[in-house]
Amino acid sequence: SVESKVLRPEKSDFFQAGSIPTPAISRGAGLSYAAASFGAGVVSVDHSRLDRIIDFCQSENWIEVEAGVSLGKIYDFLI
Repeated sequence: SVESKVLRPEKSDFFQAGSIPTPAISRGAGLSYAAASFGAGVVSVDHSRLDRIIDFCQSENWIEVEAGVSLGKIYDFLI
């Protein structure tokens, strides 16, 4: 175990230049058993609140999403 800090931004403007303390590690779903998303003296940036679908173009077959969107949410949206 290790003590570390976690940031959970709600809007993508959090990522403006200079707003993220370093060193920092991005954290996805947090389902890994490996310590890939935390470390001693490191700030973990949890993307789970950044889960919005931004844009969708059916005619061109693309979807723009934020980093925290789950595949399940994308699937539900496309259905």
